[in-house]
Amino acid sequence: QRASEQAALLNPSFAQRIDMADRVKRYEGDRHTPRATLREDHFLELESGVIPLALAEASRAGVAAAVEPRFPFLDKRLLEFCLSLPGDQKLNQGWNRIVLRRAMAQRLPEAVQWRKGKADLGPNFTRGLVSADRKIIDEVFQKDLSNLSAYVSVPMLHDLYQQYAMRQSNAAEIVVWRVSVLAKWLRRTRLKP
Repeated sequence: QRASEQAALLNPSFAQRIDMADRVKRYEGDRHTPRATLREDHFLELESGVIPLALAEASRAGVAAAVEPRFPFLDKRLLEFCLSLPGDQKLNQGWNRIVLRRAMAQRLPEAVQWRKGKADLGPNFTRGLVSADRKIIDEVFQKDLSNLSAYVSVPMLHDLYQQYAMRQSNAAEIVVWRVSVLAKWLRRTRLKP
């Protein structure tokens, strides 16, 4: 979902207060600005803030599951090495991570070494959302929407919740999940707008 579509979910006064239009413009502009080199693109991705957010979320999920996550591909030495590589050693004839793929010869089955993508975890996410987490989400949408009205468009959320409940839209499922997380966080922190 594009940032501008997500911004439409916000309560207009909240969006204005945080200058969301400018944030979306900068974010979408940055994403579509061509980079001079693959190295520059790689560096900007590392610097974007998405990685620390993902690591924090993975760590929280790990703690909840009594697992201590590890992130071997974020070792400083490995990152410096990868940033030093020329572009054709990162992307070569349509293959990304070419250095890693070549290094894994004789160590991984060829089907794994040369696979183009990873498994789609979307169906597992959906199954958990409509079964294991359904009670939590229903509770949020029955009890907590008034607490969210300062931040988001409640009528729009009702529509998305209906799409989620009828399993009509994967995009609606993601928004419903994010709103539920926000509602639980606001309840726990007792923050007010």
